[in-house]
Amino acid sequence: MEGKTLITVLLVDDEQDLLDIGKRSLEKTGDYSVQSATSAEEALEQIGIDPPDVVVADYMMQGADGIELLHEVRRAYPGLPFIIFTGRGTEEIVAEAYEAGADFYIQKKDMARVQFAELAEKITRALQQRRGEERMTRLGRLNTVLQSTNHALIRIHDQVQLLSASCRIAVEDGGFIQAWAGITDPVTGMVVPVASAGHVAGYLDRIAISVDDIPAGRGPTGTAIRERRPVLINDIASDLRMEPWREEALARGYQSSASFPLIAEDGMIGALIFYAAVPDFFDGQEVRLLSELTADISFGLSTIKSELERSKAETLLRESEARYRALATHFPNGGVFLFDHDLRFMLADGKDLPATGLSTEEMIGRTVDEVFSGETLENIRPYYLEALNGRESTFEMEYMGEVLEVHTLPVRDDKGVATGGMAMAQVITGRKQAEEHLLGLNQRLTQIIEFLPDATFVIDTDQQVIAWNRAMTELTGVDESQILGNRDHVYASPFYGEDRLMLIDLVAGGRKGERPPFTRFEEQGDRLIGEAVAPAIRQGRGGFLWGIASPLYDRTGRVVGAIESIRDITDRKEQERALRENEERYRSLFDNNPAAMMLIKPTTLEIVDANPAALKFYGYTHERMTHLHTTDITDMIPLPEQDPRTTIERAEVRTHYARHRLADGMVREVELYSGPLIIHGEQLLYTIVHDITDRIQAEKALAESEEKFRTLFNSTSDLIFLIQADPVEHPMMTEVNRATCARLGYSREELLAIPFEEVLASNSEQIRTLQTELRYYGYISLESTLVGRTGSRVPVEINVVLIELQGTQVGLAVARDITERRELQQLERAALEQIQENLAQMAALNDEIRNPLAVIVGLADLEEPAFAQKILVQVKSINDLVTRLDQGWVASEKVRGFLRKHYQIS
Repeated sequence: MEGKTLITVLLVDDEQDLLDIGKRSLEKTGDYSVQSATSAEEALEQIGIDPPDVVVADYMMQGADGIELLHEVRRAYPGLPFIIFTGRGTEEIVAEAYEAGADFYIQKKDMARVQFAELAEKITRALQQRRGEERMTRLGRLNTVLQSTNHALIRIHDQVQLLSASCRIAVEDGGFIQAWAGITDPVTGMVVPVASAGHVAGYLDRIAISVDDIPAGRGPTGTAIRERRPVLINDIASDLRMEPWREEALARGYQSSASFPLIAEDGMIGALIFYAAVPDFFDGQEVRLLSELTADISFGLSTIKSELERSKAETLLRESEARYRALATHFPNGGVFLFDHDLRFMLADGKDLPATGLSTEEMIGRTVDEVFSGETLENIRPYYLEALNGRESTFEMEYMGEVLEVHTLPVRDDKGVATGGMAMAQVITGRKQAEEHLLGLNQRLTQIIEFLPDATFVIDTDQQVIAWNRAMTELTGVDESQILGNRDHVYASPFYGEDRLMLIDLVAGGRKGERPPFTRFEEQGDRLIGEAVAPAIRQGRGGFLWGIASPLYDRTGRVVGAIESIRDITDRKEQERALRENEERYRSLFDNNPAAMMLIKPTTLEIVDANPAALKFYGYTHERMTHLHTTDITDMIPLPEQDPRTTIERAEVRTHYARHRLADGMVREVELYSGPLIIHGEQLLYTIVHDITDRIQAEKALAESEEKFRTLFNSTSDLIFLIQADPVEHPMMTEVNRATCARLGYSREELLAIPFEEVLASNSEQIRTLQTELRYYGYISLESTLVGRTGSRVPVEINVVLIELQGTQVGLAVARDITERRELQQLERAALEQIQENLAQMAALNDEIRNPLAVIVGLADLEEPAFAQKILVQVKSINDLVTRLDQGWVASEKVRGFLRKHYQIS
C-alpha cells in the first residue's frame, strides 16, 4: 500500500534455499521488507551499513553460530530486536539464547505457512516491545530536562545564560543530539542564534532563518515564531519544509527536529529548537513536555526582563534626585527648596542661601509653618499649596530686610502626578532703574534657565532666540553659540528636522498659524502644554517630548517674549507601554501556562488568583478558589522554614513540599516553587504547583525493594559481596553478606577495610583486567580462589554483574564453592567425551537432513495442492526415519544435560 512503512528484516542462515523461502513468505504479507545474509560476518557488515528493524538468525551456521552473532549485536546495537529461528530445540539452547539477550526463540516446523506466520507475529511483537522501552526512556529523560530547567530558572538571572543552560540540559539530560535558541532581530526579521549545545559543528553559521513569510521563513523555526505554535519535522530527509537546510542537517546526523516559540513579555522574541538522531522522535507526550519546558523558559525570560527594567527605573529616579540637588547647590543669589504634601522641606540649599536669611540646618525636616510665621507665612503658604495643586506661581516678598522673588512650581513624577513642590527664591533688593532692572532680570532669568533641569529656550517678540540652556544643548546636540541670535524659526529643526510650529509659537504675542500635530495639547491660562513625537532627537532615533510654553511680561504687563521648557519623556512612554504589554503578557502566560499557578497574599495567605491549570488540578471554580486560603487546601501545615511568608521576607524563590487536598477530598503530594511578585504595587507571592504524588510513591516502593534485597542478600548461603567499579587500582568491597564473613573467617568491618586482591587469589594486574571487562561488558564469570583469614583457600565460581546503586556503579559478585565439583570433573570427563562424540555425529545428522527437508517442505507448500501432497507424504517417511535415528541423540543429550546440571561437566 502506497505510503505504508514496511518493517525491515535481516534473515541470517547458511542455507540459501531457506533464506529464499523466508523472504518470499514474509514479503508476501505486504508488511515486511527482507534482506538476507549467509553468515554472521556478512550480517554484521550489513547491519553496520543499513541497520534493519529486526534480525532473525539460525542457530547452527558455518563459522560463528547464531548465539555468537547475538552477542556481537547486543554489544554494538543493544536495542536491536533479535530472534533465534532454528531446527535445534533443546532446553539448553533456549536458555542460552535468552541469557544472551534474544527477544524470542522459534523452532522451525514442518509446515512453512505455520512457521512463517509465527515468525511474522514474533517479529512484530519484538519491534513493538523495543520501541515501547525506548519511548519510556525518552520520556524519563524529558522529565529530567524539565526539572533541571526549572532549577536553572530559579538560579540564573541573565537571559542569554538561561538559554545557554536550557540548551545544555536538553543535550546532556534529554539525549538530544543538538539544541539551540534564537532571538528575532526586530529590524531585519532574521533569527539570530544566541545559545547552543551538542553536535553543532558549524551548523548555525551555515543557515539563515527569517520570521517573514518568505522561503527562508517557511521552515519549522520561522513558522513556529510567526504562527506562535510548535512545528515538528519527524523526517528531515523527506520533509519539504526542510529543503533549504536539509543537506547541512543530515550531514551532522540530524534526523528529526522540533521548533517551539519563546513568548516573552514583549511578544514573540524567538524559538528553542531540538534535534534528535532518529526519525519519528517527537509525538504527543514529547511535545507536551517540551511545550511545558519552553513555557517555563519564556516566563523566566519575562521575569528577568522585568527585573532589569525595575532596576533601570530606580537608577533614573536616583539620577533625577541628584540633578535636583545639583541645581539647589549651585542655585545663584538665593536658594532652592523642595517640599512634600505636608509642606515639609526635603531640600534647602543654594550657593547664596544665606542671602535669604535662611540656612539648610533650620529648614530640612521642618514644615513651612515651623520655619516661617506671621505675615511671611501668610504670603508664601498659598503659593506653596498652589504648587502642590499643579500650578506655578511667581511672587515677591520682603524678608529679613531684603526683597525676594519666589517662584513656586509642582514637582511631578513620570506619570505627570504632582509628588511635591519646588520654591526658588532670589534676592532682588536694590534693583536699578527700569532699564537696568529689565537687563538684570534678563540676566538672572538666563541664569535660572541655564541651571533648570528641563531643556529651556527663550525668544523675543521678533522670534530671535535669546536663551538656550545646557539641558537644551544636551537634548539636541546644538550648542547655544549655533543658535543664539537666530530667527526664522531655526529652533524647530533640532527637534523635528524641519521648520514647523512649536508651542512657543502659539502663546500670546507669538506667531499665529495652524496648530502643530501634538499627540497631547491643553491650555492652562496663558500657558500651553503639549506632547509630540520628535524624529530628530536621540541622534536621529527619535523620541517623545513634553513641553510647556508661556509668554514673558514686563512690569507693565506687556509681552516681551516667550519661554518654552521641554523634557525628553521617551523612557517614560516606553515604560508605560512596556507596563501595559507586560500586564497583558503576564495574564496570557498565567492563564495559558500548563503548570498550576496561584497568586497568594502573603499577609493573610488568601488565594487571590489561580490559572485554569490550577482550577483543573484542585477541582474548584475560579470564584470558589479565590475565596480560599492556602491553609484550606494544605492537608499538613508546612514547617516554619517552608511558610510562604518567609519567601516574601527574604525576597527569594524557594522550593518546598506539602500535601494538598483537592475538592473531591483526594490528597496529593506537591512540590511548590514560590517567589515574590509585585502586581499593581501590591506585594504578592506566586506559586507554581507540581504534582509529585507518583514520584513519592515510586521512591517508597524503591525503599521497600531495597529492604527486601538486603534481607535476601544476607539470608542466602552463597558468598555475595559488592566491589567498587572505580578505582581500577586496589578496589575495595563496599558490602558483604553473612555467608562471606562466616566462610572466610573475617568480620564485616575487617573485609570492608582491606583491598579486594587480598581476598581473591589474583595479582593487581588480573584485578585491573577483570574490572575493565566488567565495565565494558557489564557481566563477567570466572573461576578463582578466595583466601580466608587463616590462609585457607576456597575454590569458587564467581559471577559478577555491573549494577548502579544510589548513582554509583558497583559489581555485584556471587561466589559458589566448587571444591566437590572440581574433584568429580576429572572422574566423569572420560565418559562425557564419548557421549560428545556421539552427539556431534547425531547433531550433524539432524542439521544435514532436517534443513534440506525444511527446504523441500517450504517449496512443496508453494506448489499446487495435489502435487504438494505427494511430496509431503515422501517427506514424512524420511522424517519418521530421522526421528527414530534421532531418539538416540535425544537420550545422549539428556545424559549430557544431567551431567552438566548436577556435576558442572562441560
